[in-house]
Amino acid sequence: MEKINEVPGQVSFGRALKDFFIGYIDFKGRTTRAGYWWVTLILMIISFVPIIFFVYVAIGSAMSISGSANETDVLASTFESFIIPLFIMAIIGLSLFLPSLAMAVRRYRDAGLRGRGFLVLWGISIASSYTEIISTLQQSGGSAIFTFLTYAIGLLFFILTVLPTNAVTTKSDNGFILFFLRAKEE
Repeated sequence: MEKINEVPGQVSFGRALKDFFIGYIDFKGRTTRAGYWWVTLILMIISFVPIIFFVYVAIGSAMSISGSANETDVLASTFESFIIPLFIMAIIGLSLFLPSLAMAVRRYRDAGLRGRGFLVLWGISIASSYTEIISTLQQSGGSAIFTFLTYAIGLLFFILTVLPTNAVTTKSDNGFILFFLRAKEE
């Protein structure tokens, strides 16, 4: 399998989509800003289609309920009209999760974050999210530290998607820094 190594300034819309599907599980290459944002734009547009459909069905069912004598039949038919699109959306979402994650990791690597640095930060973010959810469900009030940590890591990942190639590479010899960031290429 060929590694995705996009060159800044040479990634078109078509090339970005091609690399997205070719690099379905390629976590080692690099994706430029253009390559990342073209695909993100397409995925966002595609995600609006089911939202519009669900709003259409919800409005239609609300209008049917207001004019119907038997609300149970209307609710049952509305529920049935949601099941198949919801199932299709779940399959599409699961099938796009891995290539989206691979593309994001390639983008972070292009900016200068190492793959293992991403994995540690992502793990901390997920752990703090679940800790916050569990403490909220237990009604213990939650912790502002976990919420802050989750949002800070998310913000860092977003910033990495808009930075140019090699923006956060380092010349440091510090092992801790080199664990997270790539060494600057000479």
